[in-house]
Amino acid sequence: MTATVPDLPLRTTQPAGHAKRRATAPAGSPERTGEVEFRSHHSATVLADLATWHGLYLGVYADDRHRADHTDPPLAARLASHAGRPGFELVAAHAEGRPVGFVYGYRLTPDTQWWRGLTPPPDPALVAEWPGRTVALCEGLMLPAWRGRGLSSELLARLLAGRTEERGAALVAHGNTRMLDMARARGWTRVGDLEPHHGWRPHAAFVFPLRPAAPAAGSTA
Repeated sequence: MTATVPDLPLRTTQPAGHAKRRATAPAGSPERTGEVEFRSHHSATVLADLATWHGLYLGVYADDRHRADHTDPPLAARLASHAGRPGFELVAAHAEGRPVGFVYGYRLTPDTQWWRGLTPPPDPALVAEWPGRTVALCEGLMLPAWRGRGLSSELLARLLAGRTEERGAALVAHGNTRMLDMARARGWTRVGDLEPHHGWRPHAAFVFPLRPAAPAAGSTA
């Protein structure tokens, strides 16, 4: 998954490490699952340590640095822009004293560029945005040595668990078979394709519900 830094692909007030998913956890403590800690990071802490997240990204995509998808613009520039957007949150898995994977996103606004260039031309109702409609998943990754343990699914679940938006959206590069298979397995709806940035590979655009849609006006349900 990946999103100029406007709104395209590829989530500020709580302290880093705040375990908001578990009410019984002491304030400010991370959640632990075996040898892995899950921590929620917000704008200030992410912006203060962009090098850590960028370095992890480069480690995961060491064999793909020739692709514009991963270097133009670099993750540090995208993350610096995205961290200031509404509803930004990054959830990371930490092990052995360092982050080994993360997922992040933010809330789309009515003037978003997220859907720009979507083909086939979409129904305007599909791409219309209003405050609280969509959380965009911008990036999700895990170091190879830590894959196969369900950590990526756990990261995504923790990020989405506290969201109040109606739906999620994600862009997945053509050729990223692992993420495409995951999207299909989860029942996400593919709504078209787009090129997030000039020179990037085409990406499949997905949407998926987070909570039931509000009843239509006049409904007796």
